[in-house]
Amino acid sequence: MKWWWVEPTNLDGGFPLMFNKGNSLGCKKAIKAKEKLMEGHWCLNLHTNTMISKLLGNISSLLSLALGKNHLEGNIPTELGQLSNLQFLQLGLNNLSGTVPTQLYNISSIYHFGLADNQLQGQIPPYISLSLPDVEFIFLGGNKFSGPIPISIVNSSRLIELDMGLNALSGPIPKNLGSLQNIQILSFAVNFLENSNDFSFLISLTNCTNLSYLQLSQNNLTGVLPDSIGNFSANLIELKIDTNYISGTIPKEIGNLVGLEFLSLHKNMLTGKIVKKGRNFPRRVVIATGIVLFVVLFLMCLCAIKQVGLSRRNEDNASPLENKHLKLSYAELLHATNDFSSANIIAGCQSDIQC
Repeated sequence: MKWWWVEPTNLDGGFPLMFNKGNSLGCKKAIKAKEKLMEGHWCLNLHTNTMISKLLGNISSLLSLALGKNHLEGNIPTELGQLSNLQFLQLGLNNLSGTVPTQLYNISSIYHFGLADNQLQGQIPPYISLSLPDVEFIFLGGNKFSGPIPISIVNSSRLIELDMGLNALSGPIPKNLGSLQNIQILSFAVNFLENSNDFSFLISLTNCTNLSYLQLSQNNLTGVLPDSIGNFSANLIELKIDTNYISGTIPKEIGNLVGLEFLSLHKNMLTGKIVKKGRNFPRRVVIATGIVLFVVLFLMCLCAIKQVGLSRRNEDNASPLENKHLKLSYAELLHATNDFSSANIIAGCQSDIQC
């Protein structure tokens, strides 16, 4: 039997020793897209399991280990660092705690490194780009990692997604992030990162033409946004820089970001407004504006027609007496009769009748 598919399972306890020699436990769908499976190499997917067994480290030919979305607790076994052929690691969405074993960062064959949404702590190794040279996806968000972002991360040229958000990271954001030419999603949100009024890291990121999502919210960023923020490519869909200490005027060049669908700048100290520029106006915004103008003009025409109709109706309903006799004001009548002088009264009152 070439494939032994064990996902999903409800295994409890440790793995039998019969599995120690490896090459007999796996699933055939992980890494299929990478086309890296070879004869004698296997992958293991144990979603809905309840623990991580140290014996997993003995399956030397394991290529993929997916234990995400469980209720796993405790530390990550250091024995997992023995999986020298591992390419796909997914331990996210659990309750794992403690520090990540150094051996795990040293598995050079890994391209997917997923530890997000746990209770893991400690610092991210400064050499991560050297020890994981083929890494394309790093998911460390939603933990308790502290310390700085490794400067060497800018050398991970194959990175497509990098999530370090929702941690306790501090210090500066690496300046040369523009070297990540394949990056599509980048999140450093909800940390304690600083920039000392220097946005050179943001300027560098404008060289990443594949970047679609950039999240920098809820940090300690300060200074004035550079005009070059408008140089991001049309692929940028989401830009979040809210809840920082950014000051100055919103660069008008932001109006050049024609592909932008979500922009978040609130809870800063910014002034000014965002003006979309003529031809660079997103088509969807132009269409929406045109529809609004049409509706407004249509309603104005209806109101004008209704007003004309009411005026004509009032004229038609006027009484014959109103149309026949001259209308005079009291002041005009008083003046015409010389203050109602008896000489001007056509028929005077008789003496025995009180006028």
